[in-house]
Amino acid sequence: MILQLFTIPIITRRYGIEVFGEVALTTSVAYLLGNLVNYGTNQTAIKNVVVANCNSFELSKIFSNVFWLRLVVFGTITTITTIITITTSYQKTFLWLSILPIILTEIVNPFYFLVSVEKMHWISWGNIIIRGLSFLLILFSTIHSNQAIILNLFVGVPLLFFNLFLSLYVIRSLQLKIIRPNITDLRLKLFNNFKVTFNGNIGMLQQSIFLFFVAGNFNASILGAYGLINCSMQFVKSYLRFLRRFILEQHNYFM
Repeated sequence: MILQLFTIPIITRRYGIEVFGEVALTTSVAYLLGNLVNYGTNQTAIKNVVVANCNSFELSKIFSNVFWLRLVVFGTITTITTIITITTSYQKTFLWLSILPIILTEIVNPFYFLVSVEKMHWISWGNIIIRGLSFLLILFSTIHSNQAIILNLFVGVPLLFFNLFLSLYVIRSLQLKIIRPNITDLRLKLFNNFKVTFNGNIGMLQQSIFLFFVAGNFNASILGAYGLINCSMQFVKSYLRFLRRFILEQHNYFM
């Protein structure tokens, strides 16, 4: 969030507040759709991995079920958004395609596996490196056209390759295999994970719904201004959550 905050003055000064508004809008949509693709598996699959322990077949089954579930949800979302784009004759198709790497990331995101096997440091340090790389690309690159599209790719492509690397690491280290999907298991997971997904997306919509409203009813300059406010508010909220967690941990430690 701190690195994201630092990119705001860079983008607004070089390319204008309108470009920042486009980036803020499209990345908000990307993370919302990515959360849908994840479909709550980062929460629900952790227990299954812990219970399976070192059973290679069971771990392969869990990994495969999560992968196929995310792929089905991604295919559904892609079909719906493509139909909407075609029927509304939207002129910025390539802008929306630029957020595809962020959404694809959630198909291969092995967060639940790394948490279960207590390798959180891979996620923590990896995120710092990848976000830092995106920040450096934005800082040192000069973009003359399609600025919002390229800026989105600067964020999404490193993130996608990082999660692909982590997935390959998990598969290789635990000797996992991709098993053919079981239709009954997929239906059961679609049903069981719906509430988790619904609750998560309601929380994200609370932060982004006004941004979407502004995008549909006002010009690009106002969208950029509100995007600036929205990003700043998200940073403040994240900092307050961190501060609250830190105080509670210190209180529990001394008690």
